[in-house]
Amino acid sequence: INCSNDIDTVSRIELEGNGLAGTLQPEIQVLVDMTDLFLDRNQLAGTVLPELADLVSLEILDIENNVFTGNPWAVLSKMTSLTSLRISNNTFAGPISSDIGLLTGLEDFWVATNSFSGGVPTTLGNLKSLRNLLLYENALTGTLPTEIGDCRTLEVFLGYQNQFSGEIPESLFQNTDLLSLRLEINRFSGTLSPRIGDLSALQDLRLSRNELSGELPSTIGGLSTLRNFIISANSFSGVFPDAFQSYTGLVFFDVRGNNFVGPLPASLFDVDSLRFAYFSNNAFSGQIPDNFADPPGLQDLWLDRNELSGFIPGIAPGDLLSLSEFIVQRNQLTGEMPDSICNLVDDANLERLWADCGADPPEIICDCCTQCFPRNRLLRGSLGDGEFHEPLMVGNF
Repeated sequence: INCSNDIDTVSRIELEGNGLAGTLQPEIQVLVDMTDLFLDRNQLAGTVLPELADLVSLEILDIENNVFTGNPWAVLSKMTSLTSLRISNNTFAGPISSDIGLLTGLEDFWVATNSFSGGVPTTLGNLKSLRNLLLYENALTGTLPTEIGDCRTLEVFLGYQNQFSGEIPESLFQNTDLLSLRLEINRFSGTLSPRIGDLSALQDLRLSRNELSGELPSTIGGLSTLRNFIISANSFSGVFPDAFQSYTGLVFFDVRGNNFVGPLPASLFDVDSLRFAYFSNNAFSGQIPDNFADPPGLQDLWLDRNELSGFIPGIAPGDLLSLSEFIVQRNQLTGEMPDSICNLVDDANLERLWADCGADPPEIICDCCTQCFPRNRLLRGSLGDGEFHEPLMVGNF
């Protein structure tokens, strides 16, 4: 507990992670000069006290990771001095009030992992200073309001695991300060606007497990600072743009479970930072690019359940020493598994080398493969057969 120069004035309370239980008491209203209240990671319960609205100087309210209940907006929308509102991981429910637009000084709006329902109010666009918007793991529905494009200082938008639908509004891509955009596990549909290429600062893009369709715009080449590129389990189609020439830090790439055709994007393998590349369950065709072994830290390469043909290229000594999974079954590849790749099973880290070597005669002759498959194009439908790794986290949310 911090006090200001006046010994009788409390300016800050930090009681996070102290095992506190029970409910807040109305007497808290006397702390009218308090600016910061941290009560996260306790077992506090009950509804949000109306007396909290009397804390007219409060700038930071953090009551995350408790068991508060009810719909808090009748109280919280009156706390117009707030710059940071953090109420994630409670059991709040009901719609988010349009009065949230009255909190025009908000920089942090963290309401994740509750049971909020209904749509996102259009008044969200009033929050011109908003930097971090955390809506994930609720039951929010409907379309995202176009007014979200008015939050020009927005850096982090985590809206995953809700029931959002409709198109991703083009106005969202006006927020060119975005570092993280996570909208996976929703019901978004339609195509992806070429304006996504305007997000030149973006590091984390996750749109997986939606209903997005159409061709991927070539403007993804402008997302050169991405670390995670994840659009799996949608209905994207067409030729995948070979647009990675300016990428410098991409680590995690996942386009499994779409309808992409044509060649693999060879420029992806010129990105030295690449560690995980998942292409499973599309209709990619042509040969495996000769430069597929160039990323020095590549750990997983999943090419299974496509229409790839030709021979598997050999690799130079010292290449792919970090490779753990090389999965190429259920394609139209032929020939022999190169000795240079077989050597990785015995001498390096390659634990899973899977190919179409199980038929009689085999499509690929491979005595070193750790699992052989009879090629069967009717077995498409999963996101892949290997041991999937989780993408890197960006930010501390």
